[in-house]
Amino acid sequence: MILKHHLMPYLEWFVKRVKMCDVSCLRLTEKPRILLYSGGKSASHMMQMWIGSLEDSGVSLVVVVRSLRSYKYIKRNWPYVPVALARRRCDLVDVIAALPSLRAALYPGNSVKNNHLLRLNYLNHIFIGHGDSDKESSANKCLRAYDEIWVAGQAHIDRFKNTGVDFGHLRYVKVGRPSLLPVIREVERRLAERQRALPKCLTVLYLPTWEGGDEGSNYSSLEDARKFLSTLTCLGKNASILIKVHPRTGERNFALANADSRLLSVLRKDGFCGKLIERTEPLHEHLIRANVFICDCSSIITDCLAVDAPIFVYRSQGEHLRFTQSDMPPEHFAYVFSDAREFEEKFEAFMKEGDTLATQRAEARQYLLGIDETRANRFSMELRRVANLNSEPDFN
Repeated sequence: MILKHHLMPYLEWFVKRVKMCDVSCLRLTEKPRILLYSGGKSASHMMQMWIGSLEDSGVSLVVVVRSLRSYKYIKRNWPYVPVALARRRCDLVDVIAALPSLRAALYPGNSVKNNHLLRLNYLNHIFIGHGDSDKESSANKCLRAYDEIWVAGQAHIDRFKNTGVDFGHLRYVKVGRPSLLPVIREVERRLAERQRALPKCLTVLYLPTWEGGDEGSNYSSLEDARKFLSTLTCLGKNASILIKVHPRTGERNFALANADSRLLSVLRKDGFCGKLIERTEPLHEHLIRANVFICDCSSIITDCLAVDAPIFVYRSQGEHLRFTQSDMPPEHFAYVFSDAREFEEKFEAFMKEGDTLATQRAEARQYLLGIDETRANRFSMELRRVANLNSEPDFN
């Protein structure tokens, strides 16, 4: 009792300091049918990918997040979007109960706290993700908890099929990548105006993924980047490099927290022209600026396919890495390498022979990206379908 008495002032300060629940930004003008939900600590890159497309659909929307960091980010970048903070499970229950018009919940990430919402049977639970890739996280047993999996193209469906796990109850819906539609349209306009030839000046966009939650999911090339990027310095003034790392880089391995700025400093000392892009900055305008991409095994490959430019993919040889495979390996449409020597060989061949994988990359754009579904705005069509589900909420 004495200990509790002494702790009370600190507990009161903590509750005031750390906001647990906030519904002041809901300000609903209509009954929301779709819930965009994030249970993770940081949702910046996920929100960038989906909020704009959700608004364009015209379907009424509400956002609920579980972290103060995500809440502040959304209020700052989309002040007109109704959003609620519910850090505790009891707060989440209260918020959802106050929104009886909801018909479907969209999940851009597979957080443990998703379970707090998945228990509600009357909602249609749809995993939309924030991009798919050969990473193990793209197709694992955790995803059996959802009613539907919305995918970009056939590649993601094949990844589920190739795991050997029974996902038979899931409904797969191809919606393309709606956030990439402006990029696709701009690139196609430019391609119509010029020949498919190597530009005189290369703008290389390096997009490494983060180090993952453990070594079994560490697909990042960032620790080896200095070795293979030095190959590009031979291009001199005929090339520049843009570097944008994953927002979560350094979250597990603190040594990588400033790895991007250190890498840029080293490249500049070697006489290389380079620039660092802010981690939380939207990627799309920089995609259009680039004409060569270097990335890892991650969903960023699909983003690069929207531009239809040569892609070099780092394939780590880590013995503990786990993958899921589609029916089209990256080697079919990208220049895959695992070390500096292999990168140098393939980049030199690329400079001499040109873009020899252009035809195969066109196939990959539909298979992985879902070009046709993206152009047809299939995402908005499916949103309207689930928004009009005739189900009545049951809070018992």
